[in-house]
Amino acid sequence: MFELLNQTLDSGLIVSRLRGRKRDYPADGNDLQEALRRQEDLARVAALLEKARHSDLSMVIPGNAYTVTTGGSVIAITSTAKTVMYINAAAANQPSITEFSIGFDGVTASNAPGLVELVFGTKTTNSTPGTGSTSFTPLQLRGWPAQASAQTAANNCSSEPTTLTTIKHWLLTPNGGLLVIQCPLGREPTAVASGTAISGNQIGLRVSAPNNVNCRGYIEYEE
Repeated sequence: MFELLNQTLDSGLIVSRLRGRKRDYPADGNDLQEALRRQEDLARVAALLEKARHSDLSMVIPGNAYTVTTGGSVIAITSTAKTVMYINAAAANQPSITEFSIGFDGVTASNAPGLVELVFGTKTTNSTPGTGSTSFTPLQLRGWPAQASAQTAANNCSSEPTTLTTIKHWLLTPNGGLLVIQCPLGREPTAVASGTAISGNQIGLRVSAPNNVNCRGYIEYEE
């Protein structure tokens, strides 16, 4: 054991000096093993700290981001569910929703809450922007150089797209109610990049309110 101890000390793996005193030798084999373990732990911590100082994630640029909105004017909402905006996934790309919002302009506190639904669609019918809806060109939020979105979009549907499936929903007071949802990183609702009619080819917001009210809102997504 003492031969191993002397080799270890001579190699510089364990050097414990106290000011004005000689080296402190481990008392026994267990003490030596603990000293070696602590030395290895310190080396691992030093390596992790060095890696953090030189992370290969520095200066990483996120993907292009776009918004689809309800347009330049409010959209009237009634008790009949209305898709206020949607995004059609491109065949070779997919939109990941990072944030969306709906706000009501009601002023009567006693009115019943409205329903806000995040929906998936199959693009089976009424799903071509401009057909039963108003075509909307997604607006680029970030990414350089300027690049048109691969997705198509629409707002203010007069005929509901089919077939829609509610994936999340919220009750929202019409009395100036505001809903803003920011999707956690890695948990973004993502449309299906496919040309076939399956649920998820389309993603949108559908709104209804027992008492008539107007709304505005947006969907932000990355691709």
